[in-house]
Amino acid sequence: MADANLINSAALARVQDIDFVHQFEQGVTALLTVLDITEPQVLRAGTQVQMYTVTGNLASGTVAEGEDIPLSKYTQVKGPAYTVDLEEWRKATTAQAILKFGYETAVGQTDRKMLRDIQGSIRRKFFDFLAQGTGVATGATFQQAFAMAWGTLANTLSEMDTDGTPIYFANPLDLATYLGAATINNVESAFGFTYLRNFLSLGTCVFDAKVPRGTVYATLTENINCYAVDLSELARAGLEFEVSDETGLIGVHHTGRHQNGTAETYADTGILLFPEVMNYIVKATISGGADDSTLSALSIGSLSLSPSFSADVTEYAAATTNATNTVSATASDEGATVAIYVNGTQVESGGSATWVAGTNDVNVVVAKGMSATAYHVTVTKS
Repeated sequence: MADANLINSAALARVQDIDFVHQFEQGVTALLTVLDITEPQVLRAGTQVQMYTVTGNLASGTVAEGEDIPLSKYTQVKGPAYTVDLEEWRKATTAQAILKFGYETAVGQTDRKMLRDIQGSIRRKFFDFLAQGTGVATGATFQQAFAMAWGTLANTLSEMDTDGTPIYFANPLDLATYLGAATINNVESAFGFTYLRNFLSLGTCVFDAKVPRGTVYATLTENINCYAVDLSELARAGLEFEVSDETGLIGVHHTGRHQNGTAETYADTGILLFPEVMNYIVKATISGGADDSTLSALSIGSLSLSPSFSADVTEYAAATTNATNTVSATASDEGATVAIYVNGTQVESGGSATWVAGTNDVNVVVAKGMSATAYHVTVTKS
């Protein structure tokens, strides 16, 4: 008779179940803390949830004696409807892979990748919901778009005489473009998100690659709901899963299948992050105004350029009898770089160019970001 304390394959499988569930639960709990959500609302699979916009006006409060008090009217205009659905995943690892790479690599590491992908699918749906928001804003740069998202949301809340805690979502590459080489020391992470608290002194900003680049979403933490499918009925049907607690954020089951020599991982969940009020969501677009790589001024001593200088004209001619002349070029954008070459030799703006008899080439290259403009002057020395 086997010892009651024997650690068998079933016990090891349950350890894997518990570890998977624990990691998922930790991630969800951390995420809900960031979003200021106390706990998920547990619903039956297939329950419908509704997005809507809030409209209305406060009637005048000035009423003559004896007259009826006018009605103030507020309405919830229905938007798209969605259902909180059960989602199921399965992964099978062959006996050959386990023997070749070891159990931890073949099953454990792929379990963790599966967990991250499940989290990613939940985040992706959430950002798809945010894209349904009716508020719009535009800014030329990331910082301007972020500020306009805040301002547009604040204006909407003011019009509706309500308030809340703003939270923002953006792509990490937009943050990197804004900060350049600056070091970020206060980045935190939860559920695959990275986030910065009190970003630009306007609130928490969450950064995720699943947010479309060039977009900043702004909404309220109070506008975000977290729903979870009730998994409790599955056990009654003989579908046993390890679950975290009564909320059943995720159900996980590991089992071996001798008939095909595989170790299988099953995961069921029904987490839905859902922003409810559409006009409490602002989508700000980074317009990314084209980088200015033009010159505001170009001169070669007191020589006359032909044609006269204009920022959008790049070809000129000039004539001189002097041995040297001063070449000066000023960029329209102070952040642009200017490089001047005389017959292939670089000179500084305000420096002297030495001419050879006949034709001389002056090339001025202006660069800003991804934009560059080349100006050329043919100087003839007689």
